[in-house]
Amino acid sequence: MPSYVLFVCFVHRLSLTIGCQYNFLRFPMDTQFCKIQMSSYAYTVESLQLLWDEKEPIRFSKSDLNFPEFELVDIETDSGLILDKRGNYSVLTVNVLFSRDLRPYLLNVYIPSIVVVFLAFMSMWIDPRAVPARVTIGVITVLTTMTQSVNTQQGLPKVSYVKAVDVWLATCLVFVVGAMFEYALVNVMIQRLDDRKARGEIVDVKPALNSISPLSSDAKYLAGTPKQIYWNPAK
Repeated sequence: MPSYVLFVCFVHRLSLTIGCQYNFLRFPMDTQFCKIQMSSYAYTVESLQLLWDEKEPIRFSKSDLNFPEFELVDIETDSGLILDKRGNYSVLTVNVLFSRDLRPYLLNVYIPSIVVVFLAFMSMWIDPRAVPARVTIGVITVLTTMTQSVNTQQGLPKVSYVKAVDVWLATCLVFVVGAMFEYALVNVMIQRLDDRKARGEIVDVKPALNSISPLSSDAKYLAGTPKQIYWNPAK
């Protein structure tokens, strides 16, 4: 009897919603790697073998991709076997690499936090005795930094590790609170200096010098007194 080789072409379309486990350690400068595997559940490799098309394994158009926060970097395909007690099963693997777009976070997180830190340090140029102005700027910058940190955390899933944006916002908070501590230290030193002046431990000589008018008789005498020069024969 003649032998025949039979090829069966089976086409089936599936729409899937696939989840990917993200790693937010370097967020928002992170790169996410998603691995998708497709295999047969009932047929071993002797009955069914899955292979990629050599010319065009995956057909897609970048214009059809809608990722508001990510950019598609690369797609890799691979094939292999799953070893099991019941037999070996053919498997197809797709590795998708995404990179997060940093521009929205530059405008919404990094640049505003830098401006807040600059405002906190600009308060050091204000007169230390202007207590309302210095305290108002310090409190506003601290509250702004804390609010920004809370708003950033609300849009992210809860994770057990520290993210890169957490380190950035915590550093900004340290600088802002440090500016507040600097003013508190300066204010305490000014109060102690005033107390010592009130007790007479420190004499302020500036009022005494300013009380002498340039046109007074004392000033004319000091200005008109000739200098005495002594001659030493030994020299």
